[in-house]
Formats: sequence, C-alpha cells, structure tokens
Amino acid sequence: MVQFAPVLLGVYHPRILLMTTPSYTFNARFSPPGRSDPVGHADPTGRTDRVFRNSDHRFEWTTEEFARWCAAVSKEWGYTVEVESVGVPLEEDPWGRDKQFGGASQVAAFRRKDDSNSKKKRERRVRMMYDGVATKEPHRLVASHQFTAHPQAGHPSGLEQITSAVLHTFEAWGDSVLRVEELWFSKDIDLLCGGWIELLIEVVEKDTRLRLQRVPGQPKGNWTVELIGGVQRRQVSWSTSSRKPRYLEIEEVNMDDDEELDTEMSISLYDEGIIQWGNETSQDEPTHDWACGSGWATETSVWN
Repeated sequence: MVQFAPVLLGVYHPRILLMTTPSYTFNARFSPPGRSDPVGHADPTGRTDRVFRNSDHRFEWTTEEFARWCAAVSKEWGYTVEVESVGVPLEEDPWGRDKQFGGASQVAAFRRKDDSNSKKKRERRVRMMYDGVATKEPHRLVASHQFTAHPQAGHPSGLEQITSAVLHTFEAWGDSVLRVEELWFSKDIDLLCGGWIELLIEVVEKDTRLRLQRVPGQPKGNWTVELIGGVQRRQVSWSTSSRKPRYLEIEEVNMDDDEELDTEMSISLYDEGIIQWGNETSQDEPTHDWACGSGWATETSVWN
C-alpha cells in the first residue's frame, strides 16, 4: 500500500481515478451494540487484531482512516478527492445506526489538477522516487479493459417519467423519507436521469409532493427526500354478485392512519406491478388473481 499512491497518482497520474475499499466501520452493523466478539475473519496479514467480514480482504479501513489517507495523498500528488460510500442495506438497523456506519464500501474519486504548480510537484516527486536507482525498468502494459458507457448515459428521460419512478419507489418501499442515494439506485432511476444525479435533485425540487432536505457538509447522496403527506395505501371494495366486470371504488388512506379499515379488501397497488391483498370476506367467496401495470391505477375491474 505504501507504493499505491506514488505509482498510481505519481507515475501514471490518470485524469480520474476511482477507488473502492471495504469499510471496517460498517462491520459493526452485523453485531448488536457492545458485542466484544464480532463474527468474521481475523486479519490474514497479521498487521492488525481486527476481524474482517470477508476472508479474502487484505485490509479494511474505518471511514476516518480512509478519509485521512485520501486527503493526504491527493494533496501530495496534486489531486482533488471526493469520498463517499455505497452499499446501503435495504433493512433498517434495529438499533438505528445506519447513518453512523454509512455504506458497506468506501469510494474515492480522485481528479487530477493540471495547473503548472501541480504538474511540477508530481514530476519532482516522481524523480525523487527514482533518485539513486541504478536501473529503471520501464513500466509494461499488462492488460487493457474498455468499459463502454450505458446507452442512456447523457440521454435522460422526461421529467414526468423520472418523477413517476421516484413516487413509485416511495410506494414500493413504504417509507416517507429516503436518502438521495437510496432513490438513485432504486428501479433504474440513475438510468432515467441519464447518469446525472443533479437531474434527480432538480426533479425533487420542482415537484410539490416532494421536499428535499440538504445536509450541510454531507455529499448529495446523504441528503434526504420527503414524500409530503406520507405514503398512501389503497383501499377497495367490490361485489361478487355478477359475472360481469364491475369497476372498483378506490380511495387513498394515509399509511400513518390508525383507524381500522372497514372495506372488504385492502390492497397495495404497487409491488413490482403486482397487486397483493389480504382477504377479509367470508370463506365462501372465491379468491381472485390480480395484476396491474406500473403507474397509478385509475380503473380496475374484477370478475367472479
């Protein structure tokens, strides 16, 4: 690891370098608070007494350690750096530690500074690396990989379609507050936005049903979006007295409402496009299979 930054940021000095590494801080999420014998694998290198979460990991840094290292090497080699995390659990931590632990992996985006001072600093430090070395073997290209961009990169969908996907995500998750990062990686919203998270933020700010909460000092992914009024559940009732289709009456009920539902059936119109229900009618009445496409249903019919 000692030569990682000098070689990557000094000798090769790419315009952009993306780096990911496991987060040791996140490991505490797998154990209750205060547990002294965490589940995992002992550091195979023997450098620390830490317990890693995977046996093939050679090191795991805390979020503070990684941030300090990134800040130091970016300054040393003439780069700027942004540090964030990815890998947010779908289930909430029972002890409310999700914000404290962040994502499972840490991400650093290094961007090269090309002003004359930064260039001279890199060149000078690279010369110092090889000072006194009798022979300097040239670096040899071992492999080259080309990763093409997704066809939708730079080609976002319409604002209405993005807004619909955002509202769908709130309904599917059943939460009234989500982080921007959670929305970004849900249901291809990143593709609908053409890879521009700024467009997602613009959509949220323009829609009166949504409220963006900016968190000072935090990256955009940690900002939160609130669905004003909370997530709505749908309530329906119908009659099975006719074999002809009958339209159902649908009304919205706030998820936070504690009043008992008094209709024959309550359903959620969102669950990967499939309607699910709990039947509250008598056992003599038949069971029906239901399905609907994505989007808010305006009319629904049933046969018995």
